Amino acid sequence: MNVSMFDSIYADGETKRYHVVKTEHGFNKLLPLPTFKDSRNGYLVQDCCAFGAEVYVIESTGLGQEFSLVKDPRNGSYSWMIHRFSTLRNRYYYSNVFNAAGYKWQLMLNPKGDSGETNRSLSLYLKLDGDQSVYAEANLSVKDQLGGVDHMYKVCKLFGAWGTPRFMLLSDLRDASKGYLVNDILVVEAKLTQVSSVKDFS
Repeated sequence: MNVSMFDSIYADGETKRYHVVKTEHGFNKLLPLPTFKDSRNGYLVQDCCAFGAEVYVIESTGLGQEFSLVKDPRNGSYSWMIHRFSTLRNRYYYSNVFNAAGYKWQLMLNPKGDSGETNRSLSLYLKLDGDQSVYAEANLSVKDQLGGVDHMYKVCKLFGAWGTPRFMLLSDLRDASKGYLVNDILVVEAKLTQVSSVKDFS
């Protein structure tokens, strides 16, 4: 098939580093779908398209990094007690910053739910302070204050920030028999189980 078309070239101008916890890079929004499907633009013709990539590898300086995972890091557990939960009106609330595995962390909570979970779910997130790329595994939980089973969500993520808008249903949270909300107090916990550590070779 011979088709005359103009190639579209996309680059963000940044050097990318690939390693064990970051094996891919790309674009979330490369090209609008209507533009791609319009045959007049030459991207999709007779249900065929072609993709290519040019990779420029930077020559090694002879230096490198050692990557490892620290299991159950010291001070990796943090509890946040939230009083007068039913009176919370702001969109987001933030815990104090806590230190674990050499990084600063913070919990972020939306008591009314994010996105499509508004007035339906509790939204809970774990944030990394700063712009580092850190892989971490953590358990986020709302504690059962009556001694039963905590409501838990496991996070495995290259941080940034991550959690879930649908951490737990507000109907379950407000059910007194479940023990999550006692005397209008909510107890949230983050427990880091693994955190990446990178050491530069000298």
